[in-house]
Amino acid sequence: MLSIPNSVSAKRALNNTKGFDILITEKRIGMMSKPSCNMLPELNDTKKYEEQELVLRALSNKARLALLDAMIKYGEVCACEVEPILKLAQPTITLHLQKLYAGGLLKKREDSKFTYYSLKEEYVPFVKAVLSLKKPS
Repeated sequence: MLSIPNSVSAKRALNNTKGFDILITEKRIGMMSKPSCNMLPELNDTKKYEEQELVLRALSNKARLALLDAMIKYGEVCACEVEPILKLAQPTITLHLQKLYAGGLLKKREDSKFTYYSLKEEYVPFVKAVLSLKKPS
């Protein structure tokens, strides 16, 4: 048990999960009675992060990163062109391309039965930066 200095007016709270006594001064209790969620009101509305979430979700797969890398190097790609390179089924590659498109990163061009995807110009620097990321050592 912790000893309470005579100079500090404190109240004893319930023991926490590790068994340590929590001592809270009367002054501190008054401060904690205010709701802490008002400290960061700008975080209450998470709708403003939806666009960033879509982009980051689109980037969160190694096959999609490989597709973006190919687009940076070669321009536009079709699922049938990268199938032998990625060693994934053509429908799987198409699904990945559609997710990148839904995330707003790609533009597409349809040519008879083929659909060609390319990276939007405004995302080229961003994707290059993402592809150059290294794990800190």
